[in-house]
Amino acid sequence: MKILLAVDGSPQTAAAVRHAIRLMRCCAGSTLTLVTVVPPADTWELKRFMKPEEIEAMQESQGGDQLSPARALLDAEGIRYTPRVLLGEIASTLVEEASRNGADLVIIGSRGHTAAASALLGSTALAVIRLAGVPVTVVRQD
Repeated sequence: MKILLAVDGSPQTAAAVRHAIRLMRCCAGSTLTLVTVVPPADTWELKRFMKPEEIEAMQESQGGDQLSPARALLDAEGIRYTPRVLLGEIASTLVEEASRNGADLVIIGSRGHTAAASALLGSTALAVIRLAGVPVTVVRQD
């Protein structure tokens, strides 16, 4: 089974990571891709004062920071994975990556990093459910 685990660096994603660890342990031969998506920097202030390559480097760094907590949990459990930092609109980019990667399952946390995203089930989780061509497991926070 090919599993795509979507994280955003928030404490809420730890439950999704732990769920992925359980699946990886019980499904021998499975592969795990750990993905975070950094939205595009569209503010004119950034574009006015920074070069495009500086903005991209900043976004890549932000993505690495978002992956760090999940990487620590996976590494501590000895789970092998492929990390990916992607740039784009979050839900559609996750779905595109799942398709490109041939994922059989997407795992995502129920609530995002911001209070606004946490108001509902999570706008990103709902959008991924609507758009994905594979099963999506939404994991509630602990």
